[in-house]
Amino acid sequence: MPVQVRPAAPPRVGRMPRRRTWLPVLAAWERTAWVASATQFLTLVGFGFGLPFLPMYVQALGVTDRAQVAVWSGVISGSAALTMAVLAPIWGVLADRYGRKPMLVRAMIGGAFAVGAMGFVGNVWQLLGLRLIQGAVTGSQAAAAALVAAATPVSQVGFALGLVSTAVQVGNTVGPAVGGFAVDGLGFRGSFMLGGLMLLLAGLMAVFWVDEPPRRQAGPRTDASIWARTVGPLAWPGFRGLLLLQVGTQFVFSASVNLLPIYLQDMARPGWLSAELASGLSITMTAITAALGMPFFGPWVDRHGPRGLLAVSLAGCALVLWIQALVPTVGLFLALRAVLGVWLAGVTATLSVMTKLCAPVGREGAAYGSAGSAQGLGWGLGPILGSGLVAVGGIPALYLACGALMLSMLPVSRR
Repeated sequence: MPVQVRPAAPPRVGRMPRRRTWLPVLAAWERTAWVASATQFLTLVGFGFGLPFLPMYVQALGVTDRAQVAVWSGVISGSAALTMAVLAPIWGVLADRYGRKPMLVRAMIGGAFAVGAMGFVGNVWQLLGLRLIQGAVTGSQAAAAALVAAATPVSQVGFALGLVSTAVQVGNTVGPAVGGFAVDGLGFRGSFMLGGLMLLLAGLMAVFWVDEPPRRQAGPRTDASIWARTVGPLAWPGFRGLLLLQVGTQFVFSASVNLLPIYLQDMARPGWLSAELASGLSITMTAITAALGMPFFGPWVDRHGPRGLLAVSLAGCALVLWIQALVPTVGLFLALRAVLGVWLAGVTATLSVMTKLCAPVGREGAAYGSAGSAQGLGWGLGPILGSGLVAVGGIPALYLACGALMLSMLPVSRR
């Protein structure tokens, strides 16, 4: 009996053969982490075009006395962080209630207009006003961290938040370095306007490419007032100590970096190396080593926990700051700034993960909003109080005091 061969079925219309691609298939939380990190890279690049050179911009706006330059630089540098400290917890609560993506977009679009407008100011008072507005409407790092933390499994949170922190540090690397050339080529005003455009681009990326993570139940008191939800994190176990660490470390970082351009003007350096370029390079060196450390420290914290690394990083920062007060040349100073970046990465990675671990499910926005407030308070007080100390004892005295403050936080880190 002959064998009947069934004819092959005709191909289905509208079905295309599946193509193999070299691109990895990312989970939803991974995609969110990568895109949010890209927006933070562009945001920090935009900030780096002008903000690291505020002391010199103050001089360009007509303030020539060195003591007044120090005071105005401290006030203007710290003003944005203080208004951020006031409003960041409220933005965090609104993120939990209305979504994390809108808060991320608000921070970057608001920052774009504030930074761009700084290129049009006519005096230091107008610059101060725009810095206050900038602090009120920005806070993109806290917004991005809250969004990524809400979308990421707990077992991967160190990696995801480390990715965001790496993007921030890479942006800190590129921004001031390129900003030094931008100031030389475009002037302060043109550099601020270019920075505003970078923030606007980052905001548009968030609008079109960032996904809102699924909303999760925050607990039985979801109908509490905004005020109650804003101050609620203070009652979480261990959270007040964490906020104290955020205030102290940000105080040290901002106070020690605020007057770098003025410090480097008086330090021995090659003739080709201007104070502006040296200032940008010092920030860049710190950011490069911090960016290299973040991908290592994030997974380390996932495996071993944050507190041991935090204690070592605080001690390392203290030691570097003390040595930094004694160096006579720019070359040695830049090398120490690179070492400081390693310990900065350890502090940032551990505190970010500890914030996530302290937060109840669905309250990540409130947690990172409160952390952003504490960071803003420290970042705002650092330049203001640090400038006063410099006026009395000089910049080396400031570095010695900052190192001592870092060591004083070791007992809090172990609780």
